Amino acid sequence: MSGAGIVGQPRRIIMKSVLAALVASSLIVGCALPELEEDVTASDTGSGGGGGGGTTYQDTTAPDRVVVSTGADHTCAVTEDQSVECWGLYPDVPEGLKATSLSAGIDHTCAVTEDQSVQCWGYDNSGQMDVPEGLKATSVGAGYQHTCAVTEDQSVQCWGYGGNLLNVPEGLKATSLSASIEHTCAVTEDQSVQCWGYDTRSGQMDVPEGLKATSVGAGFQHTCATKEDQSVVCWGSPADNRLNVPEGLKATSLSAGIDHTCAITEDQSVQCWGYDDHGQTDVPEGLKATSVGAGFQHTCATKEDQSVVCWGNPANNRLNVPKSLQ
Repeated sequence: MSGAGIVGQPRRIIMKSVLAALVASSLIVGCALPELEEDVTASDTGSGGGGGGGTTYQDTTAPDRVVVSTGADHTCAVTEDQSVECWGLYPDVPEGLKATSLSAGIDHTCAVTEDQSVQCWGYDNSGQMDVPEGLKATSVGAGYQHTCAVTEDQSVQCWGYGGNLLNVPEGLKATSLSASIEHTCAVTEDQSVQCWGYDTRSGQMDVPEGLKATSVGAGFQHTCATKEDQSVVCWGSPADNRLNVPEGLKATSLSAGIDHTCAITEDQSVQCWGYDDHGQTDVPEGLKATSVGAGFQHTCATKEDQSVVCWGNPANNRLNVPKSLQ
């Protein structure tokens, strides 16, 4: 097992409707989920229409700037010197870690190191932190109970919870990927998008015909992608305005959270849409950003001066950005 696991810690629920949605779906057929505990520190989330779900999980790269990736109740950042800082739940980063990219999942985080190995830390109940021996990767995507990585030859490997989540399309060559609770999507060499996992009747894996994309973000029951002309398209469940992309939006990058999505525009402003029960789509006025991460009930972004700002639900220290990044 790679990274500093917290195996044995009581499992908590990130929102009440996640378990209900998973039980109702084909995801857990033949395999029982671990016992989940309600997060009593957070305020009631409500049903949210679509039933809740995963985080994003936009992979990050950090050549000379701070880049954030946001999970359910935590956020991690690769800093300018390739060190990693995390806050919220599971803030303990492996000692001495230097990363070129990372991805924050529901309860675990994985990073690609300087030598292209992968290290994971956080909560491990299904082998999602058991990195394949000898793996060399260019990027990684941490979901819920599974993790996927793009390898040196652009093939994709996944590990953790079995079944369709690990069934990578045969012959897939990917330039980037995004892993969520029930599905993973990748941008291929020819800029098409392929998704695999469980669709749960929401259509989050039904890629629009002929789509050519530069990036993709997998949420819980929705998926969004930036097209070649920088417009954004989303598909899946329309509940909670998940698919209501702002008119005329041109984006350079995006991050799809559980029920909301945020994008950085051409002028470095941030626009968010989707479910907004705790202000997670209420972008600070005048914000100019170089990276953004949409999580569960919170969002974080890197500002032009490389400081980090977060907004939304403050429970579990989600918004407590380390002083070194303020």
